[in-house]
This record gives sequence, structure tokens and C-alpha cells, in this order.
Amino acid sequence: MLKQVASIKRSFVITLTGAIVASFLFSCLVFYQQYQAKLNSIQDIQDDLIFRSHNLFNRELGSIRQLMKLLVADNALKSTTDNSDSVNLNQINSKVLQHFIDFGSATDLISQIRWLDASGQERFRVNFENNAYEVIPENELQNKKLRYYFQQGMLVKPPNIYTSVLDLNIENKVIVKPYQPTLRATYRTNSSDYYFDGLLVVNFNLSDLFKQFASHSEAKAQLFVLNSEGHWLLHQDKSKEWAFMFDAQTPSLAEESPKLWQHIASLPIEEIGHFAEHRVKSFIKMLMFDDNTSEVETNYVILLVKSIDEVLQNLFWHAIQTAGLTMLILVAIFGVYLWREYHFKLKLLSSAIELQQEQQALTVANQKLNKNLIQQQKLQKDLVEAQKLSSLGMMVAGIAHEMNTPVGGAVISTSNAQVICQKLQDQIQKGLTKQYLDESLVSINDNLYLSRLNLDKAVMHIKSFKRMAIDRASEQLVSCDMNKIVDDLFAVLHPKFKTSRVALNKHIETNCNLVSRPGIISQLLENLILNALEHGFNEGEVGQIDVRVFNLDLKTICITVSDNGMGINPDLRDKLFEPFVTSSRNHGHTGLGLSMVKQWATKILQGSVSIKQQEELPKGISTQFEIVLPINISVL
Repeated sequence: MLKQVASIKRSFVITLTGAIVASFLFSCLVFYQQYQAKLNSIQDIQDDLIFRSHNLFNRELGSIRQLMKLLVADNALKSTTDNSDSVNLNQINSKVLQHFIDFGSATDLISQIRWLDASGQERFRVNFENNAYEVIPENELQNKKLRYYFQQGMLVKPPNIYTSVLDLNIENKVIVKPYQPTLRATYRTNSSDYYFDGLLVVNFNLSDLFKQFASHSEAKAQLFVLNSEGHWLLHQDKSKEWAFMFDAQTPSLAEESPKLWQHIASLPIEEIGHFAEHRVKSFIKMLMFDDNTSEVETNYVILLVKSIDEVLQNLFWHAIQTAGLTMLILVAIFGVYLWREYHFKLKLLSSAIELQQEQQALTVANQKLNKNLIQQQKLQKDLVEAQKLSSLGMMVAGIAHEMNTPVGGAVISTSNAQVICQKLQDQIQKGLTKQYLDESLVSINDNLYLSRLNLDKAVMHIKSFKRMAIDRASEQLVSCDMNKIVDDLFAVLHPKFKTSRVALNKHIETNCNLVSRPGIISQLLENLILNALEHGFNEGEVGQIDVRVFNLDLKTICITVSDNGMGINPDLRDKLFEPFVTSSRNHGHTGLGLSMVKQWATKILQGSVSIKQQEELPKGISTQFEIVLPINISVL
């Protein structure tokens, strides 16, 4: 006894230790997933900001290039056959300046338009600011041959347009205030097409663009802009912006974060990258100029999006808390379960000792159990037989339900023929006329024809149930006419409707031939029509039942059976096609009719049958069944 208790305690300690280790490992997985999910969420926010900023920058560059093309395409800048005399020269100068003024006044992007000759000397210059322009007089024009954008722009052959790096606007070696983030676009002109050989330079003020960039920042996604050397063009700390232009000691990104800069430098242009160290960072190198035909270096800007320091720290601690809570819950669950298991084993051990003392009682219980097992096996056999009888009963009920109408119709038709024959015999004794004989023969022939139709239908029912009994849901496929099927059925049902005040109408809106099983279609329609007549109208009530046939498309037809009777109980709608479901069992109905309709429509005719919802019914209709059948079963 004591050894067994010690073994149970040892097993409890080992299992509990394993559960704690497993809980720790699982909590580590939870931590990783939580941390990674939050990190991915922040990266998605940052990627979205990069994507929007990238698109905004691209649209701005596209507008700049388009404006440059429009500027240089105007005839006001192009040379004519005679521009040598001073009068023409003055006119040319006026025309060029007027073109620059008109063009620059049309957009807020342009802050300056210049035309430099091949030596770098400004020949024309117009400044634009606050919807006003200033034409710089000739004595104030400057030489820009030492400026990088002149040297680079002269190397780019037309029709290519050079776009410079982003920096601040400088005039007379002094940075213009307030700061104007400026991008310069140049176009090389030659003396054969334009007035002189040189370079058209347009300064574009991107202050509004940078303001939009600054407005996009939030705690999880702060936008920074750097040039290709890692110097700050846009920063949350304004003292770092454009510091490289003042020879300031403000460190670049390469000096602040060498690992991040190395990661950015290795990333291909126009591809988004991610970096997580103290902060979550996303970035992209955006190409500004690339001309493979010249010696001009490719330049680009870097869009960098970072979170504030607290975001990554909060994300880490949130994941730690979630993982810790998960571990505590798991340890508590395992602990409670193992503690209960421990006490259960102790009780089980105690019970085992008691059971050993009650061996004789257990033997008696085993004998009773064997007896009950034998009874259970017998009950199982009886249940199998009951299921077989139930299945047979359903089949017999179905046969009785389906045979009732055709056999009854045949009996009525035969009885009518016998009555007419008896009257004919009586008339022979009294004196038979040819007219009476002809009318009697026609009537006898009609009744015999109806009897034959009903008997044929009875034979069809027997064959159909036989096929279903041996699980063969197929019948010979033939080409048939839907109009003929409905006409034959209406002829059979005519006596039934003749005694009622319910009208039976047909609307055949298609003349296509079906490759299907016409007998099954006829039986299906008959069940639905009789179901509407017997369940939808009280005795003597006036109403109508409509059968409509039309094409749904080139491959299917639709048959609807509608009535304006009392409708269907909403509680029965969902289970209407189940066996033995009926609202008129006290009137002798078995509830098998609609069940057989569904079996025929889906399994034999390979179509579908449904009942329209109340809100979908046309005005004046209370119940409508819809059957959708393929036009050609053989191709399915």
C-alpha cells in the first residue's frame, strides 16, 4: 500500500514538472506570435505610409517632368531664320521672358526659371513667389558654371530631363529663408533648335510636399526623408533638417545607426525593407534620376518610417504579459487537473482494495452483466428487423399513396364505360338510333382511353418503385415534348377537377424537346397538383392552380406549380420534403408525396425542387413550388 502511494506521488511530481516545462515552451511560442503579429501590424502601417508618400513623391516628379516638357516645347524658345539684328533680339528677349512669366505664374511649384548659356552664365532669370514674379535685370545675373546641377545637366542629352538632388535654394552663396526644399530640373538646349546653346534650369519649390509628409506622421509611423548620403531632409527634430548644408556637426544616419544604414544601402532601389532594433523601421530608396546614356550619377532619396522608442518597448512588454498570463493559466489548468488526477488515483487505489474484498459480489455482477449483454444482442437483432420493417413500411406506404390515384381513376373510367354499355343495351330493346350509338361508342372509347392511361400510370408507378427498391435511380432516356406531357397529365386529372371548383391552368412558354424521363416528370407534376388541390383548398372553395413551364437558360427549364389557396403553415416549411410530414393525417394523408417528389427531382431527373419563400411570391399566389430540370440529362 505505501509503495503504491509513493509511486503515485512520484508520477504526480514528474508529470507536473513536464506540464510546467510544456507551458513555458507554449508561452514562448505565444510570445513570439504576439510579438510578431504586433510587429507586422506596425510594419503594415509603416508600409502604407511609405506607399502613400512614395506615390505622392512620384506624382510630384511626374508633374515636374511634364512641366519641363511643356516649357521647352513652346516656339517662344526656338530659333527662327533671322534673329541677328537688335530689334529682333529685343523681341526675342521679350518673348522668352513673357513665356517664362506666363508659364511660372500658372503653377505654385515653380520658384525660378533660368536659361544659362554654355559657359554657365545666366541669360534669363525670373523668380516667382507668392503669386508674384520678378524679372532679374542683366547686371544681377550670375554665373553658375561651378554649381553641380549645371555640370550634371550639361551631360544629359535631350530629350532627357535631368532632376537634381534635393537641397535648399541658394542665391549669391546664401541659403534663402524661409527654407525652400528645392529640386532643379534641367533641359539641354542647342543652337540648332533653340536661340542659343545652353541649359534651361527650373527650380521647383517642394515646401508643400514636405508639409504633407510631416502631417502623415504618428506614434507608430513617423516619416523621415534622407538624401543618398544619409543626411536628413525631413526630421522630427527640426535642428537636424538640412544640417549638412550649414557644415554643421549633426551626424548622418550612417553615423547614427551604421547597421541600419548598411541594411538600407544593400537594399535594391524601389523595394521596401524592414529593420527592428529599438524601433520598428521601414524604408524605401526612391529613384529620382537615372540616365544610362550619360555619365551623370544616379540619385535617389530615402523614405524612412520609424516608430517612437516606446512603441517597440510597449509591444515587447505586452507580448511578455500575454505569454506570462498564458503560462499561468496553463500551469493552473494542468495543476488542478493533475491534483485531481492524483487524488483520483489515491481513491482508485482505495477502491481497488475494497474491490478485492468484494470479489464474490463482483462475480455475481459479472454474471448479471453477461445476461444483460445477451439481452442487448437480442435487442440489437430486433432493432435491425424493426428498421427493415420500417423501410418496408415506408415503401408500402409510398406504393399505396402513388397507386391510389391511377387505380381509382381506372376504376371510375371502367365503371363509367359499364354504365354506358348498360344504357346502350336498354336502348337497343327500346329502339336504337345511329346518333345514340355513335355518342355511346365515343363515350365508351373515351373512358376506356382514360382507364388505359391510368393503368399505364399504375404500371409506371410499380416500375418506378421497383427501381427505387433496388437502388437504381435511372430510367430509359427519351426525347419528349413538355407540352405533350402536361396535356396527357391534365387529361388524366380532368375527372378529379371536374367535381371541384378549382381551375387547373397551364402556361407552356417553351417548345424545346427534353431528353429526360417523361413518366417521372408527369408523376412529379401530378403529386404537386394533387397536393395543392387537397391541402390548399377547402371543399367547395373557388381557386386556381397554375402550371408554368419556361426556359431558364439554354441548358435548363423551370416548372412552377402555383395556387392561391390557404398556403402552408410556416412551421412545416423547413421540413416539408421529409417523409411522413403532413398537416392532414386525420384525412388519410401519409406525408410521403412531397418526399417522393424530391427523390424523383434530385436523384432520377438530376434537377432540384424547392418551395418559394412567402416574401418572394407574386401577388395573388399563396404557394409556389419550383422545379429546375436539365434539358438534356445525357450530357450531364
